[in-house]
Amino acid sequence: MNSALPLAFLSLLLAAPALRAQDAEPAPTAEEAAAEEKAGAHYSKELVGVWKFEVKQEGMSATGTNTYKADGTSVSKGQFDVGGQKTEFSAEAKWTVKGNKLTFEVTKTSDAGSMPVGTKWTQTIVRLTEKEFRFLDAEGNERIETRVPDEKKKEKEEPKKAEPAEQK
Repeated sequence: MNSALPLAFLSLLLAAPALRAQDAEPAPTAEEAAAEEKAGAHYSKELVGVWKFEVKQEGMSATGTNTYKADGTSVSKGQFDVGGQKTEFSAEAKWTVKGNKLTFEVTKTSDAGSMPVGTKWTQTIVRLTEKEFRFLDAEGNERIETRVPDEKKKEKEEPKKAEPAEQK
């Protein structure tokens, strides 16, 4: 089976660019622009970390992780299963947030035929908490990612248990 097929599904399922044109919206007021900037800064900060995803749809599934870095880059890694045939994939992108819109541009990919460098798409953030990231992909499908706990951060937050005193 051609490895381009599973990655084509990835691009569709994980927020590939919409093919339809969007209507132009009026320019935001100064208050709206300030609120949008504040929301974007909040989402940008909260998004940083590693997030796990699972997608199941019509005879195929995809699982993996998206790592969002503070420098505005991301790394996606995972595996597709289409009819029992598993294919590994990876991609890197630049990301930005404006208001509740998260935009990506692919900078590196394991399969340029399915998701070429330069591919852009936008997701709409629905909810972003410490543990859950809900968004609408470019086709309007709701997707959910869950944060992978940071073991180093976890260790710092958990107090160390006192060692029992040595007995003589």
